[in-house]
Amino acid sequence: MAAPRAQAQERALSPGAPLGLAVTSAAGRPAVAGVVRLAVVAGAAGPVGFEWSADGGQTWSLIAVDAEQLDSWSAEWDSRPFSGDALVRAVAGDGAAEVIRVAVDNRAPRVAIRLSRHVTNGEREAPVAGVVIADEPVAAVLVLAGRDGREVRRLELRAKQGNRFVFAWGGRRGGLLARDGVYRLGVRVVDRAGNETRAAGAVVLDTAPPTVGRPQVRAGSQGRSLRVSVRVAERNALASVELRFRSVSGNSVESVRRVRGQSGLVVLDWRRVRPLPPGAYRIEIIARDTAGNTTIAGAPPQLISYAVRTTVVSRVQTIHRHVALTFDDCYHAVAWNRILDALARAQLRATFFCPGQAVLAAPQAARRTLEQGHAIGSHGWDHASFTYLPFASALQRLLRDSSVWWHRHRAAATPYFRPPYGAYSPATLAAAGAAGYTNTVLWDVDPRDWTRPGTAVLTQRVLANVRPGSIILLHTLSETAAALPTLLKALRQRRLLPVGIDELLAASHHRTAAPGWPWATASVR
Repeated sequence: MAAPRAQAQERALSPGAPLGLAVTSAAGRPAVAGVVRLAVVAGAAGPVGFEWSADGGQTWSLIAVDAEQLDSWSAEWDSRPFSGDALVRAVAGDGAAEVIRVAVDNRAPRVAIRLSRHVTNGEREAPVAGVVIADEPVAAVLVLAGRDGREVRRLELRAKQGNRFVFAWGGRRGGLLARDGVYRLGVRVVDRAGNETRAAGAVVLDTAPPTVGRPQVRAGSQGRSLRVSVRVAERNALASVELRFRSVSGNSVESVRRVRGQSGLVVLDWRRVRPLPPGAYRIEIIARDTAGNTTIAGAPPQLISYAVRTTVVSRVQTIHRHVALTFDDCYHAVAWNRILDALARAQLRATFFCPGQAVLAAPQAARRTLEQGHAIGSHGWDHASFTYLPFASALQRLLRDSSVWWHRHRAAATPYFRPPYGAYSPATLAAAGAAGYTNTVLWDVDPRDWTRPGTAVLTQRVLANVRPGSIILLHTLSETAAALPTLLKALRQRRLLPVGIDELLAASHHRTAAPGWPWATASVR
């Protein structure tokens, strides 16, 4: 049945010889696979033989001979397992022949799913994300299904680069958040010949944050160590547990320690060579799971108290254009609240030195001062001068003042002390150190607002003497409260930023006491 190959090819190239040979089972596809149907036009002289060659026409293999024409002369060719370029030849009974080139692909594409993030909490910022990678051009469809097999999401993927398909899922089913759980991720890819491959994976939707029990805290001596034990439960995977310290009388983070952990009992040991300054500290446990859900649990505030050596400071040297606004006395609750209003509108921090009696008399203003993140310090118990007080009396007044803050508001005036009138003696400084006050805070800018000079004069007096590193003395008086918005604006115009005393001292590289500051002649008794 076979005519010589050269003759067949010659007839195929002859204008009068084509038989209309075609692959009719893969219309529109650039390649064929599996069982392929071949056909020629009905007018060809039968019988018609079909052959194929894998080596460019050097050798031919018989596919079939169609001796009985129905609609057309045809044959079915099982092209498996060959892949590559093939020649297919049809030879009619009168010797007419035609050869066509056919791309054959019987190898299924290889595909892989690589997840860069396999868990989501339903937030836009943290979706499940990954990439589907194929080794040849394919069309890809991704299907997400629940445990019950019900389809949650279907995506027609588009290649972003080569044969890589990037996808993301934010946990939504339609416009609503789907239920928490494990979802089956299925990918179906089809190559240009119709070969199909599937790959599967699993992703997790987890919107429930970890459960954190009540922390148990054991503090070491002098603020050098801390052990926190807490039970953490997480149904999927726990990413981290963080131990955070915050000063109650300020918003600065004193220390942060992060550790990895598993569900169950987590023990966090924290140690440092340089101790925390005396004061009250909030302790927070921050548990995060791999989905990004976070739980913050607070432990009871801890009071760090030990004897120190106090340092007198009236201003600092700093590379920053910072100044400290400090307010004394706190006896006028209305003015105190107005000052807090002005600071809140300006989003600024200050420091309040309040006698214990004033804290007792105005608990709402004292609580609000702490809630707004201002620093606090001791101003004695009743604003009595410390100049001639013996050590024991001075210490008793300082401890009594500090106890009010702790027992009423779980805060501490330590480590900042300002003696009333700025008057002190060696006994005063010894008592301040014994009570845990690392800094005896004076000032270098005093507009004498207690003389009620008027708001304009008060502001001018401050601006005439203030400079970076200054500590400004003010009082909780109605006239001072009225002048404060203008003063804050004027400081901002001079590019001076009011901060809490804790921030000013932390950023300083040298601290000074005002020369000639009054000292009492009383000795330590």
